[in-house]
Amino acid sequence: MKVKIYHIVLVLLLFVIGNKLQAQCGSIYISATDTAFCSPKAVTFTVVNFPNNTTFEWDFGSGFVSGLSSYSKLYSTSGYFDVKVKMTFQDGSNCTISNARFINSRPNPIPQFSATRLSMCNNLDSIIISDVTPNTAKRDWLIENNAYNNTGVSIVERLTFPYGYKNMTMFVEDKYGCKGKKKFDSAFYLPPPIQVDFEASRT
Repeated sequence: MKVKIYHIVLVLLLFVIGNKLQAQCGSIYISATDTAFCSPKAVTFTVVNFPNNTTFEWDFGSGFVSGLSSYSKLYSTSGYFDVKVKMTFQDGSNCTISNARFINSRPNPIPQFSATRLSMCNNLDSIIISDVTPNTAKRDWLIENNAYNNTGVSIVERLTFPYGYKNMTMFVEDKYGCKGKKKFDSAFYLPPPIQVDFEASRT
């Protein structure tokens, strides 16, 4: 019987404490200049509706740091991130607001391609070059001085004089607007024509 009474008292105590904390937090919340974006990006967080004479401690996953009601943080890596702020009020009570997975920092795509061949026989030959970057919505190509803008997944390219290795730069954009750029040095090769010398037989 004593154990049951103890459990009831404990539940009531937790209920009272929870209500008190909720009352302390009230309508206070965290706002952010952005919550889903392409990294890197700096985000400013602001506590809204807090009472006067409140102190703040922010936690972005690596421990609390003291600050004001607003705090700016640079997100240079991709992933989901929690945001927490602990407030201490003038009467000594406190309240903690914790927003799990509040930030979605998206990665920028890294261009990738495939080609039917990397070397051509002559300037009348052609190859098919395809964008194989995951989740790409838009793409541009620059092969030497030839620009191909907002193309489909594949392009047909005829390498032209001068002979030798050709550089290519890809620009890609995913459905979220995150952009990537990569230069591929010596991506393709156009060999010089084979010189054939012969001498007619006099016999």
